[in-house]
Amino acid sequence: MHDGRDNFGEGTPTAVHPLICRHPETGRKLIYIATSFTKRINELSREERYMIIRYLLDHCQRPEWSMRFHWRPHSVAFWDNRCVRHRAIADYLLNVRSGYCIQIEGVAPPVVG
Repeated sequence: MHDGRDNFGEGTPTAVHPLICRHPETGRKLIYIATSFTKRINELSREERYMIIRYLLDHCQRPEWSMRFHWRPHSVAFWDNRCVRHRAIADYLLNVRSGYCIQIEGVAPPVVG
């Protein structure tokens, strides 16, 4: 279950969704987890869910799943938040980094079956 109120303030919506689901266009399985939002796995005890969430977060951060985007003038970066984890690195200091964040309306992730 996602419950971002702890991180983003009162009024932030909550959601319950599958932890493993399928990408709506490709049908590939994906791990739908985020450090800031994932608080529990409803069907598990506190100890079990902590271990599984920690394992999955560690797994998703492994170097073989990573790529580094190198900014250059007029660069454009675009990723699919449904299956890509984003982590900004402040290695551009003394320069200005600006941009626009957009969201494309989508559907709830399909359950793996």
